[in-house]
Amino acid sequence: MRNSNLLTFGVLFLFSLFSCNENQDEYLLNAEISEFTIANAPALNSYAHAVYEGQWLIIGGRTDGLHDHRPDRAYPKELANKNIFVIDPESKQVWSQSLDVLPESLAEQLQSTNMSFYQDEHAMILIGGYGWSNMADDFVTFPRLTRVDVAGLVKAIKNNQEISQYFDQVENQDMAVSGGYLGKIGEVFYLVFGNRFDGRYSTQVNKGHTQEYTHEIRKFRLGRESGKTVIIDAGKVHDTAHFHRRDYNLLPQIFPNGAFGYTAFSGVFQYERNFPWLNPVNIYKDRYEVIETFEQQFSHYHSACVPVFRESVNQMDNLFFGGMARFVPDPKTGDIINDPLVPAVKTISQVARFADGSMQEGILDIQMPGLLGASANFIPVNDIPLLHGKIVDYDNLPPGKSLVGYIYGGLESSHPNIFLRPVGTSKSTNRIFKIYLIKS
Repeated sequence: MRNSNLLTFGVLFLFSLFSCNENQDEYLLNAEISEFTIANAPALNSYAHAVYEGQWLIIGGRTDGLHDHRPDRAYPKELANKNIFVIDPESKQVWSQSLDVLPESLAEQLQSTNMSFYQDEHAMILIGGYGWSNMADDFVTFPRLTRVDVAGLVKAIKNNQEISQYFDQVENQDMAVSGGYLGKIGEVFYLVFGNRFDGRYSTQVNKGHTQEYTHEIRKFRLGRESGKTVIIDAGKVHDTAHFHRRDYNLLPQIFPNGAFGYTAFSGVFQYERNFPWLNPVNIYKDRYEVIETFEQQFSHYHSACVPVFRESVNQMDNLFFGGMARFVPDPKTGDIINDPLVPAVKTISQVARFADGSMQEGILDIQMPGLLGASANFIPVNDIPLLHGKIVDYDNLPPGKSLVGYIYGGLESSHPNIFLRPVGTSKSTNRIFKIYLIKS
């Protein structure tokens, strides 16, 4: 959800952007993007996904564009995604099944937007999400965790078979989170940040809705009792100063000491002003670390991202494709424009973490072919080398150009700033882009 207060627009030229070409050889990855078409793929944003044998399982999200700021026009319930899709990028085939065949409590959550999700081998974990509930007769953030049997569900949808047995749902108030993200370290899941929004969306306070940021990392494991999924060993890490965030990017990381964890990049909104957070937060197995010495400039909302690790130089790279950002490079002057309305951008940026722990951000010399990438996801191809099942293993890619995955769907905007503005619009897109990394 966008910010609820109108911001005064201003443009500041902050500093000259370093030459992308000069820095490309030093630390920036060499990437390539090309469009790829699947005619029958649905136009969706803010969905959850899993992969089975190279096929994409798509659940939830929205079929419209960036939500309206007017309550009577925001999140129309008829434009929620009411189908589950299976997409095969090799054969370009699409299969679907309606959520109407499922029990109401399950179908309601699965048509919501901004669920937290994580694929754990052949299981997909879905948490929360915001949407219309017939049972509550209102818009809610769903207090539910749903475990999905990915392999079984994909096969059933392709064969037009009954699907309800491939879901297992748990109700728990701590799972009522939207705009958060889910990771896993060892056997422990980490539900990171986010908020609970109940009631119809409005840009004004005290209009019959409530919004509460979790300010937490909620940790838990999943077990089985009497054949049902249960949440066990639950715990919380609370920080009201730094965890006041949602709609950010949570990327798996290999830190300089070899430890595996996550970094939360940016997110919204700061307490003092309706600006995105600029500093990241590192999340380790048993602690977290707020990075005060680095500020991310070029990607501030959820967007398509690719984590890449170069073991040979102990460098963690994070690629951000388009999306929305407060700072925009001027293509003519190289200066950085500060736009507090946080516009949609074409920028493809990289945040690198080096062996000494320092971080640096740069812009690649390629762009998104439009104002794209926001609320989209990166889906890796089936046969690339991955570390911890999530991070592209750069050193084990073959020389030359390697397809590492696809960017699918998301929002496509006609103008950089359309929220609270009288011109421009956005829509969900079914555009797909192949992402390549090139090793010279």
